[in-house]
Amino acid sequence: MSWPTWKLLGTIATVAGLSAGGWVIAAIGFDDRGLATAGIAAALIVGGFGLLGILIVGPWKQRRMSAWISYWIGGSVLRLLLIPAATYLLYSATSLSATALALSVGLTYVVTLFAEAAVLALHVQRTL
Repeated sequence: MSWPTWKLLGTIATVAGLSAGGWVIAAIGFDDRGLATAGIAAALIVGGFGLLGILIVGPWKQRRMSAWISYWIGGSVLRLLLIPAATYLLYSATSLSATALALSVGLTYVVTLFAEAAVLALHVQRTL
């Protein structure tokens, strides 16, 4: 069994794009340019590592269901470690607000993870 590669990649890209747009709208509402910059940076970090994580797992390959669950959990843990490291590097190199950046990354990561899990759950439900 293989995973729905394009659906996963599209979901992650869509969530990252909607997240960036949401943070820009929030920044307009709060009249805070730093919030927009942090939100867009967070969406790029989470979306980039999300897409990379899916491509590394290789969802187009045929594997057993039990193997896929292990790969997905491993990829999620790897992203959970790499995203804060990249966020810290970005924060160290720029003058973004720490609170806005951390909140943006955290919320974007959680929404991306839930959306990805929903796509996978629907796929598994249809194949069983």
